[in-house]
Amino acid sequence: MKHLILLIAILISFQMGYSQNEILVKGKINNYGSRIIQIGDYKAKIDSLGNFELKFKTSEPDIYTLMYHGEETDLFLEPKNVLEIEFNAQDFYNTISFSGSNKNIQSFLVDLTVRTKPVTDYFKNQWNELTALSEKEYIEKINELKFQVINPIDEFVRNNQRKENPWFAKYYKLNTELNFNRLIYMYPVIHYDYVSLEDQLKFRERYSYIESFDYNDAKLLKNKNYIRLMSSILRLEVIDQLINNPQLGKSDNQWITAYQSAIIKMFSNDTVRNYWLHRYIYDHIDNFGVKNIAYLIEEFNNVCTDSSYKQEINDYYQKEFSKRQNYLTRTYKQIDGFDLDAHIFKPKDLKSKEKRGAILYFHGGGFSSGKPDWHCHYDSNGFVQISFEYRIYDRHGTMPFAAIEDAKSAIRWVRENAEELQIDTNRIIAAGNSCGAAMVIATGLLDSLDNPSENLNISSKPTVMLLYASGYDQTNKFGPVKDKSRLARISGINIVKSNAPPCLVIHGSRDYGIPISEAKEFVDKMLLAGNLCEFKVLEGAGHVPWLKKPHSTEAYTARQDFLRKIGYIE
Repeated sequence: MKHLILLIAILISFQMGYSQNEILVKGKINNYGSRIIQIGDYKAKIDSLGNFELKFKTSEPDIYTLMYHGEETDLFLEPKNVLEIEFNAQDFYNTISFSGSNKNIQSFLVDLTVRTKPVTDYFKNQWNELTALSEKEYIEKINELKFQVINPIDEFVRNNQRKENPWFAKYYKLNTELNFNRLIYMYPVIHYDYVSLEDQLKFRERYSYIESFDYNDAKLLKNKNYIRLMSSILRLEVIDQLINNPQLGKSDNQWITAYQSAIIKMFSNDTVRNYWLHRYIYDHIDNFGVKNIAYLIEEFNNVCTDSSYKQEINDYYQKEFSKRQNYLTRTYKQIDGFDLDAHIFKPKDLKSKEKRGAILYFHGGGFSSGKPDWHCHYDSNGFVQISFEYRIYDRHGTMPFAAIEDAKSAIRWVRENAEELQIDTNRIIAAGNSCGAAMVIATGLLDSLDNPSENLNISSKPTVMLLYASGYDQTNKFGPVKDKSRLARISGINIVKSNAPPCLVIHGSRDYGIPISEAKEFVDKMLLAGNLCEFKVLEGAGHVPWLKKPHSTEAYTARQDFLRKIGYIE
């Protein structure tokens, strides 16, 4: 249930042989405030009379969360359903009523939301206290909370065995149990602030909760909560491999290597094994790239027995691999056995011996994922564009400090090789998204984390900083670092000083991952220090505003206006 736990979303999807059909949800909102209502991923506008209508297609029964103006409840919907809803926006839970499909189930789900509010509030307000508990105390507390949810479901099923939809009665409880069992199984990871990785794996009491769980049951592949639970189990198996196999630490694709190995060992059912192999190698290509994974593709092809999966993965791999052959790539740094690449795009009209300004990109991904390919293209202003690979946790096993060091090395490398790259070193723009932007801040403001083996007489500082959805307080944003004071020392809000490079901050007003208050604090401190720092708020935008219009257009316009203001473009 999305409304029960911040970490949990009850979104059930189980194959039942239904054909593709339309669902219609319509209704009336009295005393409405917001003009948008959302059900699952679908949104509808509310007219001037308070009426709305929403249609979408599905082939399976599912649980959808209805959200309106900060209130929410689950709905059970299946193909051919027609459901009517009415409520007073000023008293949502006491006035909501239903007519049409499965109306008794809908009313029960509203009642369940109200009855389990103490569980919701506990997870929202006491999460830190919960994760600090010992394993035994933690499991006891999770079970206590679980039964506050399970008991009303059991009561409803007992009272309505012959009246209501059998699918709902059977699988809603199953999914609730899977969610809570996932929390129990994930205790070592949830508890990571208090123990080392090695100690995490010593917690064994949680295993009793999955001993009877048949994770080789192919029918469960349509159940999203099974997917969440198994993803958690696999991650701990990978941690186990990384600790006990030092050779993995030498790979620049250590997590996917460990994942593929764990999947091959854990799953005996071909259908299930094929699914997980495909899921993880596809995700790796999508979010980490294709560098040095030929051996994993070969292993995938040898083990996977599903021809359609194999075709999709091989096509995707070849497509992404071919893209990398169409532009200049240079290794800008070698460290700990890893070769880090610069992906270089010189303007096609760049003349011999001519120099241009450069825009250097550092991708996002929370210091754990991401790939330079996301910024592999020519710059629209005619700058030399370079997208940099840097060390990240899920490929190289490194912390944010290594990423910052690499960003500094990248800028220093550009300055050292400016003649070959045809770059004007007086116009070096560093740009980044999310954690990449946090790295850019460090290159412009942080006096530490330079690699001592490099020529430190050459500056690692850019001349301009472009920050898209950056984090400005890293203190609690990267769990594997136990000493949070180290993260505080690389946080933008703590390292502001005068004579910083001109800076543009772009942030979405609805970025719930990194609150806009962080960005505002950084901007205020930059201005107080006498720096040029412009702040563009993208109203209504979330954490990745560069992906969708109109916010992507607004961000681009803000960038152009800023570069024009400081004389970098006409």
